[in-house]
Amino acid sequence: GAAAGYQTVLWSVDSDDCRTKSTREIVSRVATSTPGEIVLLHEGQTWTLEALPSIVECLRNKGLEPVTISELI
Repeated sequence: GAAAGYQTVLWSVDSDDCRTKSTREIVSRVATSTPGEIVLLHEGQTWTLEALPSIVECLRNKGLEPVTISELI
């Protein structure tokens, strides 16, 4: 928690990558993102990793640049 120097951060866009293995669905959910939104993605899932290049391309085509939480805050 806060005593250990951690900050709680919530997301505004759920990729739903823990409930679907469809990279198309994951990209579609993230494509709705707008500036300043935080996208929830889970690590270690093959389908999430496969979706990442398309997610980044989609966001950049909208004029958005994916950043880490540290950079956003």
